[in-house]
Amino acid sequence: MKTLLESNEMKVEKMKPMWYDSVYVSMLSEQYKTGKSHPASALISGIFSNVKALFNTQRCSSIIYIITKQNL
Repeated sequence: MKTLLESNEMKVEKMKPMWYDSVYVSMLSEQYKTGKSHPASALISGIFSNVKALFNTQRCSSIIYIITKQNL
């Protein structure tokens, strides 16, 4: 994402992880795969995903990018 933005004269000022989104996406995936809701399994998958991304925001399942236009 950073490369794409920088090639279009924009700069990433901040990256904010959306921690709860991984749990939500896991819940949707469980329902899509099995046709049933498995909240406990989805919660565990979401938490595991967040733990892996804890020290590296770029590994989060969803990130909000705060960008600015670079001056020419």
